[in-house]
Amino acid sequence: MISAFVEDPGALNVILPVLRLLKARGHSVNLLAAGKAVELVGDFPIRKVATTAAELPPATRVLIVGTAENQTSAAHRLIQDARLRLVPSAAILDSATHLAWRFRGPTDNPLAHCPDVLLLPDTAAANAARALGLPEHRLLVTGNPHFDAVRVAAATLASLNRASARAQRFAEAGDRFVLVFLAELSGGIDPQAFRCDDYTLKGPPGTKGRTELVIASLLAATATISPAPYLVLRLHPKMDFRSHQTLSRGFDAVSAVDPLFELLWAADAAVGMTSMAVQEACLLGRPTLSILPRAAERDWLPTIAAGFTDAVWTAEAVRPAILRLTSAQPPPPEQLTTAFPAGATGRAADAVETLMRLGPP
Repeated sequence: MISAFVEDPGALNVILPVLRLLKARGHSVNLLAAGKAVELVGDFPIRKVATTAAELPPATRVLIVGTAENQTSAAHRLIQDARLRLVPSAAILDSATHLAWRFRGPTDNPLAHCPDVLLLPDTAAANAARALGLPEHRLLVTGNPHFDAVRVAAATLASLNRASARAQRFAEAGDRFVLVFLAELSGGIDPQAFRCDDYTLKGPPGTKGRTELVIASLLAATATISPAPYLVLRLHPKMDFRSHQTLSRGFDAVSAVDPLFELLWAADAAVGMTSMAVQEACLLGRPTLSILPRAAERDWLPTIAAGFTDAVWTAEAVRPAILRLTSAQPPPPEQLTTAFPAGATGRAADAVETLMRLGPP
């Protein structure tokens, strides 16, 4: 039996396609879930897990986990349980960012709860893992399985009339340029990564939080553009609309639970920071812009490095970037495929089967 544990939305996105494929190949799959993943898992059967009561099912032959911002994640306990029982374990990662914090838990050791093998989305993630001291036999670049799901959705949406979908979804926008802003939480797993003492993007006095700073810059820039873009605020899955209503001031519409892919595909472009949703918008064929508090955060988003997502990190650069966005062309599909190869789900599933057959490396 294959056991898997998910907690955060990002981990769910990369693990669930692999589990579905393994199940289709005839494997018994047992999915354990906690946190936000419990709400988002859909029709895949799960068993809820509490951190203090996490226990690996006895019939488990391999354990798959994602990563979580929760430093006391049940994944840590399950990995240690697997190690004691000589059950191989693997983590499927969605990005290279903050890798030094993903498996440390409440310790100072970045590898304290690292599983036997890491299935990585790209060479940047592999390089980050090597920098932590992980040997080559514990690293495998498979690509991001979630991108396969995005491509399937893009192909389905491409068969529809986008002009009609745009007019229906954004009826109040009329002929205005529809711009979706992809919000993020203003903190993260690495507390040092969200300090504002070195930010080059400046906002109004008293502006607090990374997302709030970027929104202030976006609104200030779009207020000087005529006709003004039609602005849609898309909340992050971990955001509670009731506690984030102040973010919506200045936007024409707010999106929280309606299907993200359909929203992005119908829009004219997407603006965000470094979230997975920016990459999703890019793969769906939308022009994208990343507004960053500082230049160093360019490394957090693979579509910036690949040249598909424009990026700015000063207030003065935001307005010109938005104007460029209004005339930008969608990224060429063949170039996207070259940069982010398809088939990651199959490669990850193959790796899990190999690990199950051979045991811990």
